[in-house]
Amino acid sequence: MTISLRLDDRTEALLRRLTRQHKRSRSAVIRDAIASLAKARPVPEGKDAYAKMAPGLGKWDSGGAQLSTQSGKKFRKLLLQKKIRARRSG
Repeated sequence: MTISLRLDDRTEALLRRLTRQHKRSRSAVIRDAIASLAKARPVPEGKDAYAKMAPGLGKWDSGGAQLSTQSGKKFRKLLLQKKIRARRSG
């Protein structure tokens, strides 16, 4: 999997320093950081958000509403409507 990541200047400098010190690629340093975080704060089996929602996923029919299509466009429209209402209310 490929992930795009945005870093502030300080974090970017720290990542460069870590790659040099440990003679590892940026990807390897980031993978190690994620693994370390997972060890420090493990998610108990069945306690993550997906595990809580899994029994209900895919169980309901939207009646042809195709709710997952163009969700970004729909979300932007909702935000715009909220912004317009906020302006009107003062």
